[in-house]
Amino acid sequence: MTAGSPPDPGGGPAVTASPVRPTMGGGDGGSGDGGSGPTAEPTVAGTERPGASETASDGGTTDTTGQPSNGPPPPPSSDPVPVTWVPFFSGDVTLDESPLDFDRAPPRPGSADDAAAGVAEGQVYVVVGRAQVLAKAVPGSTVSSPEDCVDLLRATRPTPDRVPVAADDSLCLLTDEKRIVLLYVTATSAPAGTAATAVEVWEQSAD
Repeated sequence: MTAGSPPDPGGGPAVTASPVRPTMGGGDGGSGDGGSGPTAEPTVAGTERPGASETASDGGTTDTTGQPSNGPPPPPSSDPVPVTWVPFFSGDVTLDESPLDFDRAPPRPGSADDAAAGVAEGQVYVVVGRAQVLAKAVPGSTVSSPEDCVDLLRATRPTPDRVPVAADDSLCLLTDEKRIVLLYVTATSAPAGTAATAVEVWEQSAD
């Protein structure tokens, strides 16, 4: 990116430099007979270069590419291809203070960036590291699919690094390998510092 010159203290328009257009030299690598090195043409912001348009035969204007400037707009860009999610893991998992890596099937002990459970002042929490994205569904809402989780994660700003949990809570997690995890809490134990969960994990289809 080429930065523009700072504004004139006198209040004049900002001046930016157009991209340098290199000139091809002669066969010996020089600049050719009478040639000069690359130059930059200054452009003043808010003005139009003379000769940028011409009058077309039908009375309209034609830009330098030969396309009528008053012609129809370009067609809209195509919609992004929808993501297809496929099952990666399904089962019961009990979270405790040892982080679990949900990018493995079944989940295995992981690093400090992975999901774990913890207790503070008698409340059980689910905790994640910086590489994960976590969101908790509103009690009573239905979250049952990867699409539901994607919507919940997008709607949760900022995303927390820990949330208090109790039985019947639903949590969504985006792993550092971009898998979607749905955790349905079935029970918690503050003395043990655990959260029993029913887990569904999805990943994007390779097709």
